[in-house]
Amino acid sequence: MIYEKIIQEDTFPVAPGADLSAAQFKLVSLNASSQLVLANVTSPILFPVLDNQRPFYGPGTPPTPSQISLSVVLVGVAKVKTGGVIAAGDPITSDANGLAVKQTGTGYIVGYALYAAAVGDLVPLKLA
Repeated sequence: MIYEKIIQEDTFPVAPGADLSAAQFKLVSLNASSQLVLANVTSPILFPVLDNQRPFYGPGTPPTPSQISLSVVLVGVAKVKTGGVIAAGDPITSDANGLAVKQTGTGYIVGYALYAAAVGDLVPLKLA
C-alpha cells in the first residue's frame, strides 16, 4: 500500500498484563500494575498502538504472556485495525475491543485517520 512508506514511529517495550498475541495493531492502555492491556471505551490510552511482539524466551520453550516484551508506538504514524467506518481526518479513539473507531463523544482521542477505512481495515493513524 502507498502509505507503507510514510510509517515512522518511535517504539517502547512494555510487559503485557494479559495475552495480547492476537492484538497487533490494536489500541492499548496500561493497567494498575503498569502492564499493557487492550484499550476500551473508558481507557486512558497511554500507549496508542501495539506494534509487534518480541519474545525473550529460550529456544524450544513456549512463551507465556509474561515472557513477551511488547512494542508500542509512542509518536508518529502507526498502522491500526479499524472497528468502524472512518473518513480521512476523523479523530480516532478505541472501541471496547481495542479497535480504532471515530471519536464522536468527549473521550480520549488517540490520533487522526490519514485515510478512509472500512471495518476491519489496517490504516495509518497520525498519533496525537
